[in-house]
Amino acid sequence: MDMNDQIDQVLARARYIRAIGPTTEDFMRWRDSTEEFLAEAVGESHPTLASFREAIGPRESLDAEGLQIHGQFGMAPRLLAAEDVLRSLIS
Repeated sequence: MDMNDQIDQVLARARYIRAIGPTTEDFMRWRDSTEEFLAEAVGESHPTLASFREAIGPRESLDAEGLQIHGQFGMAPRLLAAEDVLRSLIS
């Protein structure tokens, strides 16, 4: 499977997660697996990985408290921003 196909799968999972009104755990699993995939695909120092990390937002306190779905720092806006970053990799 090429990188475009892998990104399409990651994007499909993000859309699904948004559609189901995810739990914080759903979001964190997607976030972590996607970040790991990107680090392997493009490298730790690639600007796209930095953009992805910025899109998914801060981790520490929000993860402990749980995330809301909507709102400025909710899961839905973070997923949408991360999807935009991922789409930029599709050639």
